Amino acid sequence: MRLLFVDNIGYNDIHGQPEFDLQPHAGLMSLVAVARQGGHAAGVLNPKWELTCGRLRLDESLYEELPESIVRHNPDVVGFTALGCNFALVIRLASQLKRLLPGVPILLGGPHATILHREILERFEVFDVIARHEAEDTLLPLLERLDGRRFGDLPGVSYRSAGGNIVCNPGNPLIGDLDTLPHPAYDAYPIAEYGLEKICLEAGRGCPFSCTFCSTATFFGRRYRLKSTERLVGEMDQLNVAYGFTAFLLTHDLFTVNRKKVLEFCEAVRDRNYTWSCSARVDCVDDELLRAMAGAGCRGIYFGIETGSLRMQALSCKRLDLELVEPTIALAAQLGMATTTSFITGYPEEEAADQAATLDLLGRLALRADGKTMGQLHMLAPEPGTALIAQYGSRLQFDGQLIDFNIPLLDAADETMVAQNPKLFPNYHYYPTMLPRERHLFVIASFNSLHSIARVVARYCLRAFDSRLSLMSDAADAWRRSQGIAASAVDMEFFIAFMAASFGRSHHLVSLLRYATSILGVRLAAKSHRVATGILQRDSELRLARCSQILTDIHDCPALLARITRTPDDALLEEQETGGLTCLLIKADSASDEIATFKLDRDTASALAKFQKLKRYTEFRRETMKNGATAAWSWSDIRQLCADGVLELAA
Repeated sequence: MRLLFVDNIGYNDIHGQPEFDLQPHAGLMSLVAVARQGGHAAGVLNPKWELTCGRLRLDESLYEELPESIVRHNPDVVGFTALGCNFALVIRLASQLKRLLPGVPILLGGPHATILHREILERFEVFDVIARHEAEDTLLPLLERLDGRRFGDLPGVSYRSAGGNIVCNPGNPLIGDLDTLPHPAYDAYPIAEYGLEKICLEAGRGCPFSCTFCSTATFFGRRYRLKSTERLVGEMDQLNVAYGFTAFLLTHDLFTVNRKKVLEFCEAVRDRNYTWSCSARVDCVDDELLRAMAGAGCRGIYFGIETGSLRMQALSCKRLDLELVEPTIALAAQLGMATTTSFITGYPEEEAADQAATLDLLGRLALRADGKTMGQLHMLAPEPGTALIAQYGSRLQFDGQLIDFNIPLLDAADETMVAQNPKLFPNYHYYPTMLPRERHLFVIASFNSLHSIARVVARYCLRAFDSRLSLMSDAADAWRRSQGIAASAVDMEFFIAFMAASFGRSHHLVSLLRYATSILGVRLAAKSHRVATGILQRDSELRLARCSQILTDIHDCPALLARITRTPDDALLEEQETGGLTCLLIKADSASDEIATFKLDRDTASALAKFQKLKRYTEFRRETMKNGATAAWSWSDIRQLCADGVLELAA
């Protein structure tokens, strides 16, 4: 039997541009290995790779082109996996596929389908069978019984019988010993083509905790399971031999719960020159364990902190000891490990004081001077199978606002389907909250903006607000509301305008924010920009390179930053005179990620500014001489500016 699994579509929004996560899906690789072991031909179609390569587009055309791609694989069975963040997309794809291949069974699995299996089958006829929870033990007998739809007492299977009735067999299949599973079929993905620096490796499953907002335990169970050290190291070795990987992302929400097993793993992997990262709770690590992990190659830890409020820690059942957070992050940094600290806002019970505590802790961590911590602030996404959805699910609201976990709805039909079915698409809705919805959207957008620029600048700006992110957020939000600016419009230009309104346009804080924002823009342009090819001639259309920017009426920001670095106290530097004449050109060094800054005199800045619109050299020279200049740049000067990356050919 030819079995084709279709991977999820998920991506990160990097300054308005989608960046698709090409890490292979651990669950699908495990199922492919099981199917092959049972004699079936199994593989994975990865839409994220097709989107990355440009063979598919993330718009309504996806609903026609991706099903046609599936058809070309000539499958006997198609299996979809779905998360709440992309379930609408999966339904549309499956519906079109059913029209193209009406006789081919369509299977569905994953957390979302596991929890809402009956409701999904009642609402959408395109799915024939849903395999709930961990499907490795279910898959082979399910495939054997597909023809007659006679699944008997096969546990964890929900299906539409031949007569059209919906049957939900009891049982929650979970794999007790993960070492009994075949090694994941990494070859189901063209990994060699992906250019990955690191590779994901499933370390274990299950979570013994009961956070009210999280559905992990509902799907994987509360029993904490970790692969044996021998199995983990063996998989690392295999990936090293097959693909050359030496850096690994160990996927398990709580890798360090079993301290003894983690120490055993550290001892086994210590001499292999591998590096790895994992996820943990701050109360599931200690000094000895962190030192052992660092010594064994751990270079990164993801910590879900979720809230800086003691009250919300209790209400959300996260129950972290917040006194452990900053010392733990500091020790990890001291040991050379980068950390990610993740927080959530938008809890139904969250009050202004709770959010302020979260913002202040987030700010202190994300803007640490050592630069080893990346902060995250997320909007709480309603998840099926959680205590919060049980309590507030009947009161969900919809405004069409996209949050960072959700795939965009690609057309009006998607939006209508999602808006009318909050129980099936809770991730696109939001809980009623004590704080205004706009406030939650604002603090997330503002933090993401500040966190995108150089940390030394963001941290220095906080000095003007007693080094508290909550105070800056309050002031900026009040100004936003006074100006009638939507939370969705908040970006660094908003912060520049806010600081100018608060301190004056000529204040050095404004200059620093303009400078940092320009550096970010140059880096983003350099990352995506392709220089136009062609022969440079006198009649060629030229422009200021998109990897360069001109800033006028600005302070000497490099000198300011040098002073700030030498001044660790919380006070602002004395006001600096701007002069109004200094201009800076910022351009990317083509050989590195470094940004070069040049001071320009007024005439040079004025001449370069002419190329902010398309301009031929002959036009430029004529205009310059017409305006009374005694001399204009020679053709040799223009060629040198192009060679230096200051000017470029128009595409």
